[in-house]
Amino acid sequence: ASASASASASAGAGAGASASADRAAPPPVATNAPATAVPGAAGLQVGLAICYDLRFPLHARVLADRGARLIVYRSAFTATTGAAHWELLLRACAVQNGCYVLGANQCGQHSETRASFGHSMLVDPWGRVVARAEGDQADRPGVVFGTVDPAVLDQVRSGLPVHTHQRFKVNGPYDL
Repeated sequence: ASASASASASAGAGAGASASADRAAPPPVATNAPATAVPGAAGLQVGLAICYDLRFPLHARVLADRGARLIVYRSAFTATTGAAHWELLLRACAVQNGCYVLGANQCGQHSETRASFGHSMLVDPWGRVVARAEGDQADRPGVVFGTVDPAVLDQVRSGLPVHTHQRFKVNGPYDL
């Protein structure tokens, strides 16, 4: 049995943050909300995250340790950071955690100074892009469909058991 995953990219104002070299980073935000994997289609455990979480590998590690077989990032990567980092980070996350990764990214021009990258995609645990918004559709609103194959996931996880080789255990947001 396999599950289907889809990403929807939408144009419009999004809640995203852009970094500037002349601004200090905001202080860390403490939260009591744990990283949780939830049941999805066909019994597939799904981990949910936002775009900025993609830059912090431990968040995905906790989701995978809690049973996620698919991690979904709803995102608003800018045109600049998206072109440089979007696919690279999605593929790295999939390989590092032995999970499918679905990146649903906003697209379009939101204001004179803000544009989102688009290019939504589904990546398998080996780092292969299974489905993506391409060509003229890469930066337009639309839907990307792809198959999450549990057999591929199990094959990758048994051949490259990163979960059992992990040297550090992360139990909470501040553990390392």
